[in-house]
Amino acid sequence: MKLNLTLAKLASITGGLLHCANEQEKVLSFVTDSRIVSEGDIFWALKGQSHDAHRFIDDVIEQGAKCIVAEK
Repeated sequence: MKLNLTLAKLASITGGLLHCANEQEKVLSFVTDSRIVSEGDIFWALKGQSHDAHRFIDDVIEQGAKCIVAEK
């Protein structure tokens, strides 16, 4: 999905805490599949009954994710 938000707006929408140097940086896309994260993507760590994407946070950071939306 293509977006045109700032990190600050994303944090506001999700009610989350933002830990970054530039909260006005633009968000252009997000992904939920850790296998396809590209540099600059927002990774949305979804948790289901049989899978927990929080396990892949370290991986997506190495792949260049700009931001991670996570429960924990």
